Amino acid sequence: ELLIDYSGTLLLVSHDREFIDNTVTGTLVFDAPGVVNEYVGGYADWLRQRPVQSEAQATMENKPTAAGASRKRGANSNELRALPGKIERLEAQIEDWQSKFAAPDYYQRDAASIRAEQAELQRLEADLKALYERWEFLEDG
Repeated sequence: ELLIDYSGTLLLVSHDREFIDNTVTGTLVFDAPGVVNEYVGGYADWLRQRPVQSEAQATMENKPTAAGASRKRGANSNELRALPGKIERLEAQIEDWQSKFAAPDYYQRDAASIRAEQAELQRLEADLKALYERWEFLEDG
């Protein structure tokens, strides 16, 4: 309520999409590396306003190229082909944890279990970062 009644400018960073939707009047989004765009409204508004990415474009950006994969031999080639699936599964697990943390009653539980679950999320995020770094290494040859 205090944020909604606040008449000044405030920079808010949150993973809670519903909170963002109910609070903000504008959203700054990293649409690409080094590219920040401003959108009117919250998270749901951004989803409606964001540029539509074609399926072919998304595939090209999210998967290793056939030429890059063909340069790899043996285990590296197999590993490179398997990485997108591993990354997708890990991203889904992270999203599930983040949704759990966003539940209104989540932080009413005991602190020890919350810390343990947050540590698990941090481990998953570190694993995801390592997978992206490995993918980049294999792509660069």
